[in-house]
Amino acid sequence: MRTTLTLDKENALALQEFMGRTGVSFKRAVNEVLRAGLHGLNVSERHETPFRVKASNLEMRGEFHGKNLNHVADELEIEDMRL
Repeated sequence: MRTTLTLDKENALALQEFMGRTGVSFKRAVNEVLRAGLHGLNVSERHETPFRVKASNLEMRGEFHGKNLNHVADELEIEDMRL
């Protein structure tokens, strides 16, 4: 299949480096790199940015009672707002 391909600058440089290192043509380099990248990739999967959770310090101070969890959460939230 013949097509036009627009590469990001960093990918173009990496591909040129690969071609220089291996001595293969542009066509072969593109095919080898695509094959290696697609090998084992589930094409139906969407590539999304991983979900990240920001950790909070939940250090308990003083006496702890299980019944007061909502109160503790409220106090921590108020303390975070003050910072």
